[in-house]
Amino acid sequence: MKKVQIVLLGIIVFIIATIRIGGILFTDFMCGNEILAESVSQNEKMKAVIFDRGCGVGSSDSTQVSLIANGQKLKNKSGNIFVKSGKGNVKTVWLDDKVLLIQFTDALKIYKQKNTYKGVSIKYEYAHF
Repeated sequence: MKKVQIVLLGIIVFIIATIRIGGILFTDFMCGNEILAESVSQNEKMKAVIFDRGCGVGSSDSTQVSLIANGQKLKNKSGNIFVKSGKGNVKTVWLDDKVLLIQFTDALKIYKQKNTYKGVSIKYEYAHF
């Protein structure tokens, strides 16, 4: 009886893991990023990339920001520092090598808003532009 329970538990864990991994891969495959703007830090080590991300029919678009090494290409992933509902209306300004200001308008919902990332401090400002 215990052997059957262990086997069943193993099968359940395998199925859940397969669904989760498959869902992640399938989601990235179905989504696409459209780069809107890039801004490079003064020391040219990092860049902020603003992009719209859509995941097909039935999903709502969002505008996102990723902070990546300068010279690196944006991957087909969700933004690593900022994600808001709706398209566009985001600007980035480097205040210095270690401080990035993100300005945005008309966000119905903020899904991600990190304050630091890889040694860069991130400030936010609701703006009118």
